Amino acid sequence: MKRILLVILLISFVHLSRAQTSLQPYHWAWSYLDYLKTAGYLPSLNMNDRPWPKEAIVAALDAIDPKSLSAEDAQLVILLKKTLLAQTKHFVLADDSSATIEPGIFTIWAFNKNDIDTGGRFEYALHPSVRARFGKHIGLYVNYKIFNQAPPHYIGKKFRNLYAYEEQGYLSFRSRYLNLKIGRDFLQTGPGRSGQLLFSAHSRPFDLYDVRIGSPKIYFKFYGIQLDKRRVPDSDSTYGGQIANRFINGHGLYVNLKNKYYFGISEIALYGGPDVRWQLALMNPLNIYYGTTANGPFMTANSFYDLNFDLYLPYDLNVYGDVLIDDFQVDKKEPGDLEPNEIGLLIGGKWNRPFRLPLSRLNFEYVQIRNRTYNAPMFDWEKFVHRNAVIGYYLGNDLKAWYGSFEKWWGAKLYTQFFVQRILKGEGSVLGEFNKDYLNYTVEEGYDEAFPWGVVEKRLIEGVQFSYHFLEDGMTTLKIEYNTINNFRHKTNKKRSGFTISLDTWIGL
Repeated sequence: MKRILLVILLISFVHLSRAQTSLQPYHWAWSYLDYLKTAGYLPSLNMNDRPWPKEAIVAALDAIDPKSLSAEDAQLVILLKKTLLAQTKHFVLADDSSATIEPGIFTIWAFNKNDIDTGGRFEYALHPSVRARFGKHIGLYVNYKIFNQAPPHYIGKKFRNLYAYEEQGYLSFRSRYLNLKIGRDFLQTGPGRSGQLLFSAHSRPFDLYDVRIGSPKIYFKFYGIQLDKRRVPDSDSTYGGQIANRFINGHGLYVNLKNKYYFGISEIALYGGPDVRWQLALMNPLNIYYGTTANGPFMTANSFYDLNFDLYLPYDLNVYGDVLIDDFQVDKKEPGDLEPNEIGLLIGGKWNRPFRLPLSRLNFEYVQIRNRTYNAPMFDWEKFVHRNAVIGYYLGNDLKAWYGSFEKWWGAKLYTQFFVQRILKGEGSVLGEFNKDYLNYTVEEGYDEAFPWGVVEKRLIEGVQFSYHFLEDGMTTLKIEYNTINNFRHKTNKKRSGFTISLDTWIGL
């Protein structure tokens, strides 16, 4: 906390500029960039692999041929360039030998009223930050988060009614064919807009190293993540009460065909345990993780495979999808082989300028994630969570969800969205017990279960959102939702309904 207060004190005595950073998943600019990406204007940026550096976004905006822009779309490009270039100009335009250090700050203020769960409350988050560039290739970025409201699962210290942690803090090296990053940052894998199946915007930032080798057309990426430690439940007869270290190693191949068809394939291994350290065999990016752990000996891991695509078609159409494989049964020789497959599926589509209506878009997304996905049958430390938040899709597992929306910009500064979401959520959870009912059946009897499982909570969300860009780096958003819930919290015939109203304001200085 003293370190954070010192940063704030220093910032208050110097000129405030903007901070170079990977664009945070909650940044207001994403809706603008997503629209332009669907329109085909940002071919060098890959939705399957985020976050994007602001410098790369500025370069992609600069590369747009003005003649290809409609008058309406040009308004969005001009606004983004004005804002993001102001935040990066000293870094983008500086000569190769220059060194620059600049502090910055941005804030998020919100009032939320929820008639179903929490009532009303006021929230804010203050983000003091510092960025630095040393020559052409080396950069440094630090971004702290100081806030007054924490989610129920939050792990961290509360001091004088405030919470704080370092949200981003990394050293990076960027060149034409090699990008390196070490420190703390966000990581998103997959094209989903409501969320991603492997690494999602829902997760807390990771302490990691991240290496990318290749060109925008094809590149190979590998990384290592140190997750938070977990206390093993006392019910574990072998390790109960002990503290388990936890790690992820991952690698992936990304392909861009003709700047229109993007594909990605990833494999990761989550492993750990009391006294377990980094495994060099899994840090080796050329090893196949499943084969490495299967051949052991005494090496276990929870492995995941992810395949995704993001296709930009004629007539301003975008179709994307993601398949996650946690566990897939092939044999049928013993009761353990009756375990239902643990998989996730996400598929979506976008249509810019439907019926030739400028600055508008229709969106659709469908998600299903089977029960037990992200969970672990044997070791608590292999659950796919980080600091008690699910690393993958924000709703967890055992669910089906449909999402549709219509977006419209009224010029560059005013944005509206009408949306509807249907969620069927079963009783399965990631942090809960791993259900092993299938062990009570023989192979001859077989095993089948409903999906979603148990008493299914059925939620319908209808809403509208208004956003206004009132400053160069300022956005205020009013969102109004009406929730109708049957089998509330998985209690048969219990119903709830009510409004959720939020007013959020982003201010960058």
